[in-house]
Amino acid sequence: MIWNRLQRQAQNAFGFSPTEANGFLALLGLLAVLVVGPLAVQSFWPSPTLPPNPTDAALLDQAVAAIQLEQRPQAEAEVDKPATRDFSPGPEQVALRPFPFDPNQLTEEQWKKLGLKPWLAQRIVKYRSRGGKFRIKADLKKIYGFPELAYDQLQAYIQLPESLEKGWLNGQDQVVASARSAPPAPEGERAHAPAPVRGRPAPASFDLNQADTAQLRAVRGIGPVLAERIIKFRRGLGGFHSLDQLQEVYGLPPEARQALLEVATLPPAPAINGLAINQADVNTLKTHPYLGYNLAQVIVNYRQQHGPFATPDDLLKTQVIDAEKLAKLRPYLKFE
Repeated sequence: MIWNRLQRQAQNAFGFSPTEANGFLALLGLLAVLVVGPLAVQSFWPSPTLPPNPTDAALLDQAVAAIQLEQRPQAEAEVDKPATRDFSPGPEQVALRPFPFDPNQLTEEQWKKLGLKPWLAQRIVKYRSRGGKFRIKADLKKIYGFPELAYDQLQAYIQLPESLEKGWLNGQDQVVASARSAPPAPEGERAHAPAPVRGRPAPASFDLNQADTAQLRAVRGIGPVLAERIIKFRRGLGGFHSLDQLQEVYGLPPEARQALLEVATLPPAPAINGLAINQADVNTLKTHPYLGYNLAQVIVNYRQQHGPFATPDDLLKTQVIDAEKLAKLRPYLKFE
């Protein structure tokens, strides 16, 4: 028998007694059952396959969508939609109702009608009651807490000179008035507004892409802060290709923008600095107002994996640049 033969082989090989050989063989058989048994059971009775759970699939889709949202650029929420998201007024900006005025004569109520907060109107009147006087327009900024953007909007309406030149004239300081002519006051304010001063003529028209801060500040409602902001935005873009882009300048009031549109021009084909989309690195791309760091990183990564972009529409393949974003970028794209 096979058992007897295996018993004799175990005795001869290991020097076992008949009892020891039986125990050894029994142990081998038990080990074989433990190792081979599960495999045999699985082959004859496979475990049932459960159908996919729709809930699990939905959770997975939500997780993937959340990751994609985290990877979308934060700058897109700050720059991409200027009319609704990116360029909302900052904390300094207030709703003003400007009319020509002399800050040395307005009462507290008239300051409020101008649009200033009550506490600020009280502070100005208190300053004058203690002997303070406004001699030039910029003196208004000496009032603690007076918003810079509010000053930019009111500057053209202040009936004071821009600067003073010291000179002796009948024992008084000679005033060199370089104030701009103020627009007419609203109907309800004309009774309180002082007589307008003689101002300089309206600024001549100029090319918006060539204008300096002096030309911009000559426009009604634009002061040094807004002038610098316009030029900074223009430099980041590479130049304006449309006058409509002025509404993307952060903090530019509608009245000042309208006044700027009356004198600013652009040639039919403006000369702008293009964006070399296939050569520029992340640091170069991220400075463009329509991109930012995250979009710049996506563009460079996609370019490295798939090769250079051949047409503007190829940017849509990145999955993070949509048609609206591409329409804004298209005038600035260079493919070399």
